[in-house]
Amino acid sequence: MTTFQRKFKRHFNTSAKQWLLDRKAEDILADIKDSSMLISDLAMKYNFSSLSYFSNFCKHYFGKTPTELRTE
Repeated sequence: MTTFQRKFKRHFNTSAKQWLLDRKAEDILADIKDSSMLISDLAMKYNFSSLSYFSNFCKHYFGKTPTELRTE
């Protein structure tokens, strides 16, 4: 583990990778709920290789598909 990784984990209580994924998830959720972009366009915006991968990401982080999140 590098010095950066140790200091980051000590300060944020998580790895840098996980912290970045959590920020990405927050941005995705905000876009799903607050924008009128198509779900497929959001998947492209966040560099997912496929719509199914984007959907699986949402299910993992939020427990729902992007469409389910949008209709809440």
